[in-house]
Amino acid sequence: MSFMEWYMVIACFGTALLCLYWHCRAIWLWLSIPNWPRVEAVVRKSIIRQKSSRHRHYALDIEFGYRFRGEDYIGRQPVPGGLVTQTKQGVEAVAATMAEGTVLKVHVNPRRPREAYAAPVASRPADLCAGFRWRWYADPLQGQSRCPHSDRRHPETGTGIE
Repeated sequence: MSFMEWYMVIACFGTALLCLYWHCRAIWLWLSIPNWPRVEAVVRKSIIRQKSSRHRHYALDIEFGYRFRGEDYIGRQPVPGGLVTQTKQGVEAVAATMAEGTVLKVHVNPRRPREAYAAPVASRPADLCAGFRWRWYADPLQGQSRCPHSDRRHPETGTGIE
């Protein structure tokens, strides 16, 4: 094989390893976060912004303060990887539960207390199969499982993927 062919094989292998690492981390977070200690946090900032002018993607920028083991911390992610949706209504539904001044319970990583997430991640294996970036949350208005990336609901399961 030529140098270029070897280079391509190594590049593809490296990319595959990187993807495997991120998927393993997503699975680890999915399994670990529900077992992390929960503490009260106060939302200091909650802003909806359009992530891209070319595509309609909206993000929730949140900042919440919490105390863990006697130290004060600031969290900035509602979920691992952040919350991005294709509809403004999807992110507004989550933002309504995390308005400035709201007191909420956050999951704190006991080994790295700077890592905390304000919203729960998937609680069922089937939800994880929907995709590692797709996280499911309780819809505050209807109490059903919901994927923030989609406003469509499956007619039988009530979930956000059809």
